[in-house]
Amino acid sequence: MHLPDDQPKFDLHPDRLRALSVLFKLPQPQPVEQAQIVLLGVSHGANALALACEYPNAKIIAVASAAVYAQRIQEACKHLKIKNVRILSVSKWLDFTPKTPIDYVLCHGYYSYLSDDEKQRHTAQIAKVIHPQGMVYIDYLTTSGWQAFENMQYILTQIYPAENLQSIDETTFNQSINLLYRYLPTSHPLCHQLNHIMPKMNLRTHPSLNGYWSLKQAQTETADDFLHRLHELKLGYVCDSDISRYYFQPLPDDIQAHCGRNRHLSENLYDLLTHQSSRASLIMPIAQLLQFRLPSHEDMYESLDSLHISGHFQLEQEQTIWRSTLNPQIAVSATILNSMLLESINHVYHANCTLAVKKLLELLETKFKAVPDIHQSVYMMLLSLVLSGALHIRSQRQSGFHHQSAMIALHEWRMHHDPHLTPANKWLQPIAKKDLEVMKIAEANAQ
Repeated sequence: MHLPDDQPKFDLHPDRLRALSVLFKLPQPQPVEQAQIVLLGVSHGANALALACEYPNAKIIAVASAAVYAQRIQEACKHLKIKNVRILSVSKWLDFTPKTPIDYVLCHGYYSYLSDDEKQRHTAQIAKVIHPQGMVYIDYLTTSGWQAFENMQYILTQIYPAENLQSIDETTFNQSINLLYRYLPTSHPLCHQLNHIMPKMNLRTHPSLNGYWSLKQAQTETADDFLHRLHELKLGYVCDSDISRYYFQPLPDDIQAHCGRNRHLSENLYDLLTHQSSRASLIMPIAQLLQFRLPSHEDMYESLDSLHISGHFQLEQEQTIWRSTLNPQIAVSATILNSMLLESINHVYHANCTLAVKKLLELLETKFKAVPDIHQSVYMMLLSLVLSGALHIRSQRQSGFHHQSAMIALHEWRMHHDPHLTPANKWLQPIAKKDLEVMKIAEANAQ
């Protein structure tokens, strides 16, 4: 179990981005512990604070989306004695000239709330400050109204005057929303969009309804518009952050034939056919991508050897299948080789560590000397698990989550000072005190 604030959002973790640059044989950004990292448009700063605690020698620049969030992050840094976070307002960021180039820019959940002019200014600033080998992560909406809280806001405006929205008692609020939700036809688009989060939300205290973002419509755009903006500023699109789309969920053959070698067209059609409503794009200066092509499986085997992995698998009751807890759609047959491989991964996962692929390979080669092509078999299995999202990758060893104690302290402090806690994962609710005690005991035992 993890606290809502105890780790950065996994797919924008800068060391994951660096690991992908290794896997795809791209120029590598600075190691994270030596890097300058900008987090653009932060609110309560869960990602920024977790990174600052995990990498105390990194320089974290948090661009606060509002003055109230700048104050909250400052208070949290003071409480946790964090020294490596610098807070900038949006206006100061847009005029910011760093002494040395920025290694990573991470923008999650902010970009689509900007006007076209603001998007242009922010993207131009990123192009200005990013290191020639730096990496950028930006997510943006491609379908209007995709986020459930926007639909909630729409419903609320039909029920209550806007000026009364924050003064409604919790019981009345929840009853009215749930009543409407209950009678929505199952075929209704709104029902489809809300269905996956309704059971997990306390709607009155849900951060998205308490000023996580302003009550304004998100601005969607097409991938083509986004790419055009990048290219104008000499930034290049590497790929979508969800790399499984390129290797495990191909388009039907006739549609792929229609797309030919036009990867952007195939990505757009993939989004359409699979109901994707947002894109998380990995970006580098375009000069680094002139000859870039997404590598084949075989091209990545050698690169995989230098990486570190983390994941967790459970053996199902009949003991013939292992299932990933990170991506439950992924199942692995429980052969002797596979079981030893996955048990090794589980062992380091429970120790809050990552496992070096090279070390794992050496172990399995020693144990299975008689198996022909053991090297190739392990590479194929590990790469499939990485590309499917069943394993997380890092470019460097992670030995314990050094920031977890600080995140527990932050969480306890926020429970007293900020009842409308905004978790790193918006759909999670604050963890109860009894769970905090259990986690403290587990943390002490691990040490």
